[in-house]
Amino acid sequence: TASYLKTALASISAERLAEYDRTLVSFGTRMTISANTPSPARGIIPAREYIRDTMRSFSPLLQVELDCYNVRAHGRVTEDVEMCNVVGILPGRSSRRIYVSGHYDSCAVLPDGSGWDWSRTDNPAPGANDDGSGTVLMMEIARVLTAAAAAGGGTARAPYFDATLVFVAHVAEEEGLEGATLHAHRAVEEGWDIEAIFNNDIIGNSHGGGGAYDASSLRIFSEGSADSGSRQLARYIRDVAASFVPSHAVRLIAREDRF
Repeated sequence: TASYLKTALASISAERLAEYDRTLVSFGTRMTISANTPSPARGIIPAREYIRDTMRSFSPLLQVELDCYNVRAHGRVTEDVEMCNVVGILPGRSSRRIYVSGHYDSCAVLPDGSGWDWSRTDNPAPGANDDGSGTVLMMEIARVLTAAAAAGGGTARAPYFDATLVFVAHVAEEEGLEGATLHAHRAVEEGWDIEAIFNNDIIGNSHGGGGAYDASSLRIFSEGSADSGSRQLARYIRDVAASFVPSHAVRLIAREDRF
């Protein structure tokens, strides 16, 4: 296991991460309702197609599809719109699922920077860090683990990993976790066995808004009581990271999200 983890970590490419993120930024905006003004080069539709096609290029072992829903206008969703998560599934020997996720949508700020505008898709919303950073990490982990499965002799009929690994770029997080909620409802309806979710949001930033600088730690948010599955998983992440990535401290935050 130690040898495998070292090989996997060494396979992570900073150049690929930067390339993926630059491409997502190049679409100008990834506002959810930009799907209603389709363009081959701007908006959320070419962004989700880029994520889907890139992940499909990793290996035939990774089954990549769009997970789409027609949603009526409500709250921050200012128009009826089709919402599509991008989902890659690497089947395992069991049906239990382990997720790695990020959200690929972004939101536009007002021209004077005073707030957000949920109704306009012509304002720039590049989303390099929120959450291009989490999305490209998900993509790169999908590439590395799919390559590991192929190198280990895994096939569609004889999977390499025991668990089924699911890689998701969620949509409409900025409108209130819409894409993730729709996917969760589907999971309940279809009875999926989800064991763990590693969600990544705004992971590419070392400079805080208040002037703080920290490039050597990351925060793990987890909910529940001290002995809950979520907290146990957070401690497991910390312990494994201490062994294999000692340069980065893992800070355990006993909350489900930031203030």
